[in-house]
Amino acid sequence: MYNMVPDNEILRIFHQRTTAELKLAIDEVKWWKDRVASGLVKPEHANRYIEAAKRIINIKRHVLGFPEHPC
Repeated sequence: MYNMVPDNEILRIFHQRTTAELKLAIDEVKWWKDRVASGLVKPEHANRYIEAAKRIINIKRHVLGFPEHPC
């Protein structure tokens, strides 16, 4: 009656999604830093977005079991 998904499949999907979200957050930090370096955005404006993305990065790294490294 119910479509049962094996536990290892759920973990694999979770790992893939979390890894993709981590990559997006890292790319967002790079994007904002590039905009600041180009002079397109003021640093104080970009810092809010960068800090938010860094919090997401730290959470995703913790979930995936990666060691913590400052961005």
